[in-house]
Amino acid sequence: MSTPRKATTQSEARRRAREAAASFRERETKLEQFAVDYFLHADAIEKIRDEADREIARIEERAEENAWTAQRAAAAVIVSMTELGVARSEVAARLGITTRDVKRATENDDQPESSAALTTDDEGSGTQPADDDASAGAVPSEGAVPSEGLPAEAQSHAVPDETPAPAWAPSA
Repeated sequence: MSTPRKATTQSEARRRAREAAASFRERETKLEQFAVDYFLHADAIEKIRDEADREIARIEERAEENAWTAQRAAAAVIVSMTELGVARSEVAARLGITTRDVKRATENDDQPESSAALTTDDEGSGTQPADDDASAGAVPSEGAVPSEGLPAEAQSHAVPDETPAPAWAPSA
């Protein structure tokens, strides 16, 4: 038998090398596309999580505003009860809170963190409740003035929005 010529052997080797290279290139192209797909999905995951974080922050902010409004209304109820001459201990017993909580709710502006849910009269000698108890569950609208819905005499003494929540109020 005759041996194949050197040129034929080289041609055959080149053909097999090209097939192997083509197979390798095809595999590399697929792997590259998989990597592209992965990074697109990873970016989408990051965007979804960022949006979720922003939404959580918005919800927490609304919850804080609602809680602040409710705390303010609760303090007004406590003040109203004490203004009727009901003893602090009786108010505490009726509401299931401590007398310390009643005292904090009824303190005047000397301690702003304790009286954040209250308003004071012009002399600062006593507390005035926010008479609008119906607004306890209301959600403040964007740019709303906290004194909206209060009687005219109470509006001039309304607590500003940036006042922190009272210390006596239960934490969430």
